[in-house]
Amino acid sequence: MDAKTAESLTYPFPTPPAPGEVIEVAPGVLWVRMPLPFRLNHVNIYLIDDGDGWAVLDAGIGNDATRAIWETLVTGPLAGRRLTRAIISHYHPDHIGLAGWLAQRFELPLLMSQTSYLGCLNISLSPGALDARPYRDFYSRNGLDAKTTDIVATQGHGYLKMVTALPPTFNRVVAGDTLRIGGRAFAVLSGDGHAPEQIMLYSGAEKLFLAADQVIAKISPNVSVWAVDPSGDPLGLYLRSLKVLRRDLPADALVLSGHQLP
Repeated sequence: MDAKTAESLTYPFPTPPAPGEVIEVAPGVLWVRMPLPFRLNHVNIYLIDDGDGWAVLDAGIGNDATRAIWETLVTGPLAGRRLTRAIISHYHPDHIGLAGWLAQRFELPLLMSQTSYLGCLNISLSPGALDARPYRDFYSRNGLDAKTTDIVATQGHGYLKMVTALPPTFNRVVAGDTLRIGGRAFAVLSGDGHAPEQIMLYSGAEKLFLAADQVIAKISPNVSVWAVDPSGDPLGLYLRSLKVLRRDLPADALVLSGHQLP
């Protein structure tokens, strides 16, 4: 999205919530913002009224600061109502990082795509596998020097530092499913390019689109060719996904993204 298009959008909530606070962005939908130790310094998390509690969409990164904010939330703005389940959009550590901890701490079922679950599990169980010879050859062919290749090839160990261990079971969600959360029926959508089989939710009755990282107002998500799939076309997959979303969703939908403002 170019700057002119981004500025033509309406941003109904111009000020994000402070850490440990919530903003209601739709009836029964709360916006939480968690800090990240990166240049992109935050991730958005959403809580959806689930009858007797709150369903969580994404968990935040797996560090002590994010754990502390969750504890502040459940004893503060969310006090008196339990967390019911955690829905994870994709396996990047800013979204799935604390999923295992949330599941254990609050006895929550985890819902996500099979690709996200197995992708996280694969890196977590075999972080050194990212240093395989074919991967190093891929980086060299594409212009990375030896020092940069060493950094990229060992980043699986960095992933471990940002992700808590997943439980041995999960609940799979698939594009085309209908996910009922409280009184709402969400269509499950998925998109590729940024992360394979990234899960998004859409309520047609309210024109409410929980977009994860597939649609962000003023930046594009990271779309990269990875060594594990050296002939892949993630940009083509990403653009194809955007065309489908543009075709199927109304222009006046409220877009709740994983980063930046709604």
